[in-house]
Amino acid sequence: MVLSSEASEPRNTHSIVLSEDDFQRIIQEAVDETFLSLGKKTEQSIYSQLKGKFKVVKEDIPLHIEEFATALEEILGPGALLLEIEMMKRLHDKVGPGFKYHTGNDSLTFPEYLVAIRVFLSLCTSEKSLPKEYFDRKFC
Repeated sequence: MVLSSEASEPRNTHSIVLSEDDFQRIIQEAVDETFLSLGKKTEQSIYSQLKGKFKVVKEDIPLHIEEFATALEEILGPGALLLEIEMMKRLHDKVGPGFKYHTGNDSLTFPEYLVAIRVFLSLCTSEKSLPKEYFDRKFC
């Protein structure tokens, strides 16, 4: 999967910086909006299962993305991928058209996408803060 968007005006990606709180907020908003698009009862059911069975509370989702993605896949099976794609679309809309991500293969996970956005937004200040394999991909 390749998610990309061309900006009408070139964007200086090095000057874009969000606080960690802002970054977590846009992740939470994308998750909330995606779940709510399924209906209020479905949203509540998913959050209830995340909390009860997987100990992933709504407010901590941005801090535990791997656990969240794994739990979502266990709850929804293959349908989780459709929700993750919708979350990625919503995140892309929030980050803006300057963000482009090209995978080295045909797959992309929600956690990998969030790492790519984090790099794009210059939230990571050193290579030590991310696993080495993320620097083998092209960002922007």
